[in-house]
Amino acid sequence: MTIRSLLINDIINDDTKIIIRNDDNFRVIAYGNWYEDNIVNYNHREIESFTWEKENVVYIDIVG
Repeated sequence: MTIRSLLINDIINDDTKIIIRNDDNFRVIAYGNWYEDNIVNYNHREIESFTWEKENVVYIDIVG
């Protein structure tokens, strides 16, 4: 699954904060809303795992 395919899902809205992390060490590499360039630049990347929190925050761990 790519980040793009997750972002078009119903759990993501304009207020959802997206945090993209490296799966090796969980270092944050991008933070923002789905429509911001720093998130859009990762749309093609494969997801290792993700977590949705009720505070409307999604943590996405990417492969490699």
